[in-house]
Amino acid sequence: MIDPSAPSTAWAVHVDHELSQIVGLHHLMQRFWYRWLPAPVRRACRVAYASHFRALMVFFHDRRPSRERRVSVGCEEPDDVVWGDFAGGQTPFPEWNDDEVRRLCDADKLVGHLSKDRVVRERLVDEWGCDNDRTLWRRYAIMFIGSYDARALPLTSAAWRKYESRESADAWRKQHS
Repeated sequence: MIDPSAPSTAWAVHVDHELSQIVGLHHLMQRFWYRWLPAPVRRACRVAYASHFRALMVFFHDRRPSRERRVSVGCEEPDDVVWGDFAGGQTPFPEWNDDEVRRLCDADKLVGHLSKDRVVRERLVDEWGCDNDRTLWRRYAIMFIGSYDARALPLTSAAWRKYESRESADAWRKQHS
C-alpha cells in the first residue's frame, strides 16, 4: 500500500482527476447515442481522452518511451505545423515572451501539440476511447487504485464504482462459473 503521508499525496488530486475522467469518458463514448452528439463535442471528447490516456501512460510507466522505441513501432518524428507553412515564410512573432513560455509549459502538461502527422495517424489508429485503449490503461489503473488509499482518490473511486465495478464483477463471474 502506498503511504498516504508521503509527498505524493499532494499529487493525488491530479491523478484522481486523470483516472476518473478517462473512466467516465470511456463509458460515455461507448453509449449508443454518442454518435449523435454534435461533431465539436465528439471531437472534444476524443482530444480529452487522448490527453488523459497520454498523461496516465506516462504516469504508469514513470516516463515516456524513448525516441528509438517510438520509432521502432512506427511513430513519426515530430513535425509540427507552423505559421510559415501557411504564410510561405517565417512567423512575424519569432520570439516568445516569458509568460507565453510558462503558459506553453502548462499546456504541454494538459494536451498535445498540432502535428503534421496528425492527419496520417487519424487514419491509422482506432478512435480514441475504444475498448483497445481501455485495455491499455485499465490494468495499470487497477494496480494503482489497489495500492493507494481510496480516500485520496474520491473522484476515481466514484467513477470506478459507477462504471467499472459491475463490469469487473460480471467478468469475474463468467471466468469462475
